[in-house]
Amino acid sequence: QIVRAAGFDASGAPGAAYDFAITNFTDRLTASIASDGSSRFAMVFSGDDTGTTFQTGFGRGTAAGRVADPFALFTGDLPRAVAQLVKTPSGYALVLSAGGPAPFAALVLLDASGRTVGPAHRLDGAVAAYGVAVQGTELGVVARRLNGPDGGGATHAVEFRPFDAAGAPAGPWVCLEGPSTDTLEDAAIDADGTGYAALYRAPDGSEVLARFDHLGTGHP
Repeated sequence: QIVRAAGFDASGAPGAAYDFAITNFTDRLTASIASDGSSRFAMVFSGDDTGTTFQTGFGRGTAAGRVADPFALFTGDLPRAVAQLVKTPSGYALVLSAGGPAPFAALVLLDASGRTVGPAHRLDGAVAAYGVAVQGTELGVVARRLNGPDGGGATHAVEFRPFDAAGAPAGPWVCLEGPSTDTLEDAAIDADGTGYAALYRAPDGSEVLARFDHLGTGHP
């Protein structure tokens, strides 16, 4: 599998595709792309390139080609899945999930060039990241968290938490739906000007749209 990119014009007509990845990937390819607000796009992609080594990379391009060569953000033996990349006032924010014996989710802050700003912020009790959105200088994250004493237990729930620009929690986790054993949970989030709107799958299989303020209050 080769990570490639292509631009589309206003009518939906595609331009020529070009190679984007550092190397070929053999399995577990995930990616997310975000506009930088001008004519460039940033992409984060992750995959397994050797069967035992997993690499997460960052690169930028235009509709016509790469701006510069992509580079590795993380390389190691833990499987990682990119959930979402978004543009922030100072750079980018990324949420991803990591597998292994103790799965976890993390919030990663990047500067304007795509370089990491400090260590990744592990999301307390979360085992999978779903999405991240920008509200002014704050970030809103939706993730799957285990329920039970100290975040343990067999059930889990879709939850929201706000963070400041430095990646520090700006409020507690807010449960958007009661705990369940649903293995098909998923969620997405976007800012709406004053707070956030989240779309998620409820345990009964229905899709629910919830709106709340920047701290998570006001949800159904």
